[in-house]
Amino acid sequence: MGASDLVPGSTSSLEEFGEVAGRIAREIGGPLTAIEMAVHRLQRDRPEGNGSPELETILSQSHHLAVLARTLLALARPIHPTPRALDVNEAVEVAVGLARTEMDAKGILMELQLDPTLPHAHADPHQLREALLALLMNARLALGEWTGARWIRVRTDTDPSGKVRVRLQDSGPGVPPGSEEKIFLPFVSGWGRQGVGLSLSRLSVLRQGGELRVETQEDDQSVFVLLLEATWAGIAGTDRE
Repeated sequence: MGASDLVPGSTSSLEEFGEVAGRIAREIGGPLTAIEMAVHRLQRDRPEGNGSPELETILSQSHHLAVLARTLLALARPIHPTPRALDVNEAVEVAVGLARTEMDAKGILMELQLDPTLPHAHADPHQLREALLALLMNARLALGEWTGARWIRVRTDTDPSGKVRVRLQDSGPGVPPGSEEKIFLPFVSGWGRQGVGLSLSRLSVLRQGGELRVETQEDDQSVFVLLLEATWAGIAGTDRE
């Protein structure tokens, strides 16, 4: 099974992806519970051994495995968004506002190019904000050791099919060629909830009938592209749906 087989690229693969993650988490959870119980019994029955490097190592590594299991369970849990007609420009501004303090502290310039004629999108406000924050934080990581210009640009418009499009690009080195799908695998990007931020974001966007992918421009720069179905519902002065 290759990397592309593991990445949930469509809604039809979400259930299978979550099932695998949940099965792994349960396989980890059983032995982990037995190990932790055994350690606690040793601490109770042989107090002279408390504080030993060996027991501390076991407890530390058990905690690490527990975090891993919880992370996998987060991937296994179904995401149930509640989409509605949403102003994506406003959602972008909110997400950028939440990230701006950290970006300013890192010397990263934030640039917005928002289409004022953008239709509303059919999306869940909370889930969309989380997906946008994941993309922004991933860009911040990409610029972590970057010595050149440091900026993140977010643009909104509609794509040729009429979908609402959000494009996010940073001035960093970009996604390595051939890793455009791999970046969405759990634990690859290293960001968010023990490295599953982008994975959860893609799952969430797919559940909303959208799409999240990486594109390579003619100048070899990487752009994250988020697509959502457009809706004219709730927009004053229009009768389109």
